[in-house]
Amino acid sequence: IAAARARSRARNGGRLNRELSGRDVTDAAALGPDARRVLAELAEAGGWSARGIHRILRIARTIADLGDAPIVTAATVLAAAGLRDPGEREVAA
Repeated sequence: IAAARARSRARNGGRLNRELSGRDVTDAAALGPDARRVLAELAEAGGWSARGIHRILRIARTIADLGDAPIVTAATVLAAAGLRDPGEREVAA
């Protein structure tokens, strides 16, 4: 965990993944074409907002850091999405 935090801080100018803005986390994720496709499909199917997408990217980037991976892959996006709380989205009454 300490090594993953150090990788995050080194890449993000001293900030952890959780501290990144939406634009910054998109840049830090360095998504390949397959990861972009999977993320877009999941976001569309789940009706995710931009904020929800960025939340998944922060988690995916952290998972990648834990595995010492330089980029976020489609498998990493799927792993992050699997951690999403199904009750997280509130339905307007």
